[in-house]
Amino acid sequence: MIDESTYAIIGALFGGGALKAIERYFARNDKKLDDATLIRQELRSEVQTLRDEVATMRTQIEQWQSKYYDLQSENAQLQVRYQVVTEEMDKLRDKVISAAASSDGKGLSDKSNK
Repeated sequence: MIDESTYAIIGALFGGGALKAIERYFARNDKKLDDATLIRQELRSEVQTLRDEVATMRTQIEQWQSKYYDLQSENAQLQVRYQVVTEEMDKLRDKVISAAASSDGKGLSDKSNK
């Protein structure tokens, strides 16, 4: 009925089909592996970019902190100078008032009446 050559042809067809199916299976797995590798590479690149941004931000934060502390120091110095100048002005005002009071007072009262 069916001779050996037909069996050989049918076997070759099934074998070739099976081989193609196996190749597609492995190719699909390779594609999945390639996709996974690509995604990992993208994620590594993104993580490195974020790390660089964080490092840049830390540097900027340190610079702003330094500026802040410099301004705080300058403000404290200015407040001390303000206090000294205020005290000197109070002393001078007291001297002027006491000098005016110790003088005959007529000159001041005459000027204030005009």
